[in-house]
Amino acid sequence: MYHDPNAGMPPPVPAAGYAYGVAPAVGQPAQYIYKGQRYGDLKQLQAAMQSSPLPTAKSSWVQLLRDKVALEKKVKELFHQYSGADRKLQPHEVHGLAFSLGAQLGVDPTAFGDIQVLFHRYDFSGDGELDESEALHLITHMLRVFRDGLQRQQNQSQAVPMQPVPDFSAESIPFKQLDQAFVLQKKLGQGGQGAVYLATDRSSKLKRVVKFYNKSCANAPVEDIVEEFNLLTSLDHPKIARLYEVFQDHVYIYVVSEPYFGGDLTTCAQKATERGVALNQSWLAGILKQICAGIMFLHSKKSMHCDIKEANVMISGDTDWLNPNVVVIDFGLARDFRKGSSGVMGTPGYMPPEVWTKGVWTCKGDIFSMGVLFYNMYCLHQRRAFEGQTVQQLQAQTCGMLVDWQPLENCLSFQNLVQHMMAGNFRDRPMVNQVLQHNWWREAGKDASSPVSKEAIADLGQFKPMSDLHRALMMDMVSKENLTHLKELNSLFAQLDADHSGVVTEPEARKDSKSGPLVLVLMGVDEGGFVQV
Repeated sequence: MYHDPNAGMPPPVPAAGYAYGVAPAVGQPAQYIYKGQRYGDLKQLQAAMQSSPLPTAKSSWVQLLRDKVALEKKVKELFHQYSGADRKLQPHEVHGLAFSLGAQLGVDPTAFGDIQVLFHRYDFSGDGELDESEALHLITHMLRVFRDGLQRQQNQSQAVPMQPVPDFSAESIPFKQLDQAFVLQKKLGQGGQGAVYLATDRSSKLKRVVKFYNKSCANAPVEDIVEEFNLLTSLDHPKIARLYEVFQDHVYIYVVSEPYFGGDLTTCAQKATERGVALNQSWLAGILKQICAGIMFLHSKKSMHCDIKEANVMISGDTDWLNPNVVVIDFGLARDFRKGSSGVMGTPGYMPPEVWTKGVWTCKGDIFSMGVLFYNMYCLHQRRAFEGQTVQQLQAQTCGMLVDWQPLENCLSFQNLVQHMMAGNFRDRPMVNQVLQHNWWREAGKDASSPVSKEAIADLGQFKPMSDLHRALMMDMVSKENLTHLKELNSLFAQLDADHSGVVTEPEARKDSKSGPLVLVLMGVDEGGFVQV
């Protein structure tokens, strides 16, 4: 039976630009402005600049980066020149602005990055236009990228090249000795940027979580990172993890946050079932709506998460499983601290197609990841939107949108919502506020007896998910583009899993005298003597 993919969604709001897949109007050529004169052709602009150059343009623009007030004033002048009467920048106007700025700086505008990609990267409202605030973020980013490129060129021209070290000594991030402020107790995890520990604050005696970010892994302009930290510490929303402080030493930046003792969404359904909670659509909607509220707030602050998944949504307490209170964690800086990354950042199986193909994250990318999470939660993790066991498989499934929608067919309105959120073209995905307007939320609230997938409930507790270490290794390897090692990892697990059960038992691991002991040490053996693959 044909099901209209547009059913249940609010009608698109008419807007210029790329909103909802609408391309910019034909016949809108880029305009270039130099010394108040408009040019309709790039060659005319270049000729005008050669005949009447601005000799100090390059140095003056770079100097502006040190003066926030002056920079904002200059950027606003550019914005007003190009935005016109509507005070909005459309794609063709951003194109003209970038080329004019590049001409003034004496560089190819591609040095700023892909202009079309950058446009969507900073279109936080998703309306296909950039307002003054969004344009300020975009132009400032372009200038910082240019400045950092100049520094690299100067470094390469030196007789003994020295790798520039980011200056993290901004006053907004104070210096402090970790061991003088906190007592580290239990290691909670290890990622590509550093470790995460449960700790006790020496002064207050309260429990805290301390996450390390290695400065040597920073791959974004330093001001972007500092501003991101400042934003994170200022966020005040009940569905966003509370950050208490950020400080640094000579090696790491430390982020101190509130601990959450209910675990994350990967075990939420199991724990709720064990306590007699009926896993119906009303229960599910209560959880998903909280996630939407947190992400919508984050987007309103012109920031993206870039790694939405069950492990990054925590349950604040371990007592109320009928109405669990959830908070979104681990947002903001993962994309800025991936050493050697080419832009493909996130968790395989949750990253949208455009991240795989173009390395671009937008707010609509967060929507795609949320759609994957919605799918997985509806199936109670007995099924996943993308079932691949290797990075290559997950990439192929995501880019080909090879999703089995059958598990959602018992609730067509929910299926329709998730299909919209996981649209292959990011321009066709809704924003968070539009997700919350979908019919499914009203339907889920009407009938508390309507269950989520019956098959998933029946199988709950029997599913053997990919282990945290296996998934962490996949994330680390995709960030380093080390696919050769990834193939070796999966081959190793396949070799050890002699009975093809999806788990490696202790006897199976011990049979391999070369690799088995390493697996036992790295992954640990559970109470039943099993190592999960």
